[in-house]
Amino acid sequence: MDTEILLKDFIKKEELSGCYKCKVGGDYVYNIIRSSVRRVYLDINGQNVMQYVTPLQKKEAIFSFIISFWQLLKLELKHKHVEYLIFPFHRTEKVGSVYVDKFTDPVIEFSQIKENCLIFERSQGGRHRTPRIHKKMLVYTDFFDVLARLYAVIFYAFYSKKHQSELDILWKSLNQLLPYSEKYQKLFVRKILEFKVLSFCYRHIFQRLSPRWVMVAPRIAFFPQLCEAKKMRLKTIEFQHGITYGETSTYSGRREFLFTPDYFFSFGKMVPNNVYGIDENRIVNIGWAFPLLVKELNVLPVLSDKDILVISDPEITDSIIDIITKLAEKNPSYKFHIRPHPMERLGRRHLEQISSFSNIVIQDNKINSNVILDSFSHIIGENSTVLYEALSMGKKVGKLCYPVFHPVYLKQEDKEAVWEIASQQDFEKFVSGSLTTRRFLSIYSVFDKMMLTKIGL
Repeated sequence: MDTEILLKDFIKKEELSGCYKCKVGGDYVYNIIRSSVRRVYLDINGQNVMQYVTPLQKKEAIFSFIISFWQLLKLELKHKHVEYLIFPFHRTEKVGSVYVDKFTDPVIEFSQIKENCLIFERSQGGRHRTPRIHKKMLVYTDFFDVLARLYAVIFYAFYSKKHQSELDILWKSLNQLLPYSEKYQKLFVRKILEFKVLSFCYRHIFQRLSPRWVMVAPRIAFFPQLCEAKKMRLKTIEFQHGITYGETSTYSGRREFLFTPDYFFSFGKMVPNNVYGIDENRIVNIGWAFPLLVKELNVLPVLSDKDILVISDPEITDSIIDIITKLAEKNPSYKFHIRPHPMERLGRRHLEQISSFSNIVIQDNKINSNVILDSFSHIIGENSTVLYEALSMGKKVGKLCYPVFHPVYLKQEDKEAVWEIASQQDFEKFVSGSLTTRRFLSIYSVFDKMMLTKIGL
């Protein structure tokens, strides 16, 4: 049974279980843990939802914590008004000589937001990549994040005992959704406690800075900030951060007011657009500003038609490498550049498997994918958003359709824009084929900053 069918069934069970009515300490808590509950359910049913965990860099984490404390203290002392507060995507990537968040930074750079905003950046394993574009606007959130995690660990037992009767009602409703175990209880209670601490911290920040707009990418990473902003009647926006094909653990199901932004900024007219957990009339197509930033900063050379970019993902890395080694063996005149997911490191077994092939190399996944795409004319992969980005840039795109893969499309007619590759013969047709035989497809619109003013930014 695939993920979409499982989620559809699970969402029906959620509504019948009473989980949305469960209060703990005066708060309805299911929305706080909903995504985690769904991931556990999918994992139990054999649908592993990859979660990326960056190894902790201890020295850098301590340094980031100290910087964060000092930056937040200065905000407390200055007590200044900031019009826009931005909570960017957790991953920054290299464009030229600087690191950027491709979703929020270009919009900041090419709009009036740049005039009066702060960017609250969460670290990855204690590390903030530098040099960072818009560094003068940057505030590290490590102090709040560490505080929330420590509080959750220290007060887990106390909170569980204090609210035992209310939590028992929650566990009873969750028993109708998934097999219960002690490790899930600890995970969910800590999620609730972290949420409460971060809500308290950002309520104070919002009171001190008096912003008009709070912007997040994506909402699930910033539920405490989103909820507090909604309670204080600040305007909220979520930036689209990739393609959504159907049911997801984040967006599907009931839409609660406090957990749903006022607007959703999309980067093009994509179908379907009813899969982002927000009313379609609240989706604002602002276009895709990132190419403007790439044009300013990128300096990478263009490679030959014999260079093939291969887009991988942790869920399919084994299959990707198995297929690419076979293609590399049969096509020695072509060079295959494997690009792991930005949060992925290939294991020793993978590296050993490709070490005997001089025509297979590993791409630097710290460099932004759009920057890399500029260098290639041929791109292959399974279902990554990067494939649609490549189509939007007029590249030749091959969709891996070997039996081990499960390719999907936003629309069935999108097949007309790609070459489907399931054999050596298909690969030969792909590399020798002409773009004129394929339909041009772009999921992105040209960036239009006037759309920002239409909603009052």
